Amino acid sequence: MTDEFCAICGSAMYSFAMKTCPMCKKRYCENCEYRMGGNTFCSRECAQMFFFSGEDGSDEE
Repeated sequence: MTDEFCAICGSAMYSFAMKTCPMCKKRYCENCEYRMGGNTFCSRECAQMFFFSGEDGSDEE
């Protein structure tokens, strides 16, 4: 019996088959993962936020 649903596609999965996004904590299946920089995320937006959120464009120190 499956006990979780993918937050992206809604597929029913076993909890051990799901991954957790390090940014938003959504649970997602392998088919919906977005890969960037050797990590997996639930979406492109979360991946970009993970890698580029500290860059605001200013050169202040």
